[in-house]
Amino acid sequence: MIYLDNAATSWPKPPSVKEAVAEAFEYAANPGRGAHQLAMKSAREVFKVREKIKDLINAESTKNIAFTKNCTEGLNIAMFGSLQAGDHVITSVYEHNSILRPLHVLEERGVELDILDCPIDDIPESILRAIKPNTRMVAISHVDNLVGRVKDIKKIGNSLSRDILFLVDAAQSIGHMPIDVEEARIDLLAAPGHKALMGPMGTGFLYVRDDTSVLPFMVGGTGSRSQSLVHPDFAPDKYEAGTENLHGIVGLGAGIDWINEVGIENIEAHVKDLAQTFYKLVKEMPEVIIYGIESEDQITSIISLNIKDRDSAEVAMALDREGEVAVRSQMHCAPLSHKHFHTLDQGMVRFSFGYFNTMDEVHEAAKILKKVIENN
Repeated sequence: MIYLDNAATSWPKPPSVKEAVAEAFEYAANPGRGAHQLAMKSAREVFKVREKIKDLINAESTKNIAFTKNCTEGLNIAMFGSLQAGDHVITSVYEHNSILRPLHVLEERGVELDILDCPIDDIPESILRAIKPNTRMVAISHVDNLVGRVKDIKKIGNSLSRDILFLVDAAQSIGHMPIDVEEARIDLLAAPGHKALMGPMGTGFLYVRDDTSVLPFMVGGTGSRSQSLVHPDFAPDKYEAGTENLHGIVGLGAGIDWINEVGIENIEAHVKDLAQTFYKLVKEMPEVIIYGIESEDQITSIISLNIKDRDSAEVAMALDREGEVAVRSQMHCAPLSHKHFHTLDQGMVRFSFGYFNTMDEVHEAAKILKKVIENN
């Protein structure tokens, strides 16, 4: 199989990730819930991973890192815990439903919402023009989920006043490119563990800046202040009610170790090279329409396309049938982005590249795409 669906989840995982998860079964006890040696070791292992994430994004402290089960949970905590009726939020049509759907619910509860529909390169300036006296948050993805374009988060973050929260969805960037929350003046950053961070599914984290007030999304047992019926008000405990996914967190830590060993600059360069080569191979093929990319330097790890007016699901199934090329088709949980690109009915075929893909696979995938076109 040629696996080109890394934007959905990375595959395969580094062997060290699988080994770390398996090893966790040898000591797994409930972290923070006991004083015996297994519980203490489990708690230490969780803390080590918190440290690795802190260093990866240049956070102030480990207490700024809360574990979640995915990026969506982190985004929900950030939005529902920060916004109230009368607040104004700015986002864009290029966002995933994990931003758009919570904001839709919050809009029904009295939050004012502006969804920018402009060229991706114009987003920083468009945000500044949209700011109002009651603007409370800007919520933006770093790399677009559908067409893979980078948004200039450094420019956005450093242009906002400190009373406006800057929330970044790092689902398609973290692990593929450096992120520095201080450099980009990010207040809240949500990320999954199972994509380019190479961890297992069911993992993720939310970064919350020191001076940012976010209410917990869920309350319950934390292992701290258990004598009180009042949920802890300090981070990260207040965001982590219930037993943590120890095995997944340990696997995520092993994924970060692997990234540090390979070097994030090397990962970024390799993945870009693969995607840019694929772009050059397919852009002149008859009937191929590539979306959101006007030049090679705009390419990250994603190329989304259609074959004339053919249904994207039909094309994806043909790629799998003809040469076991695994891609994502249809909506990609980004309805407003599809509306922007006029593909709401057709969807798109998304090719997303990862570090373990090879140049031979890129050439073979292009060859199979050409065969699918010719067999129409």
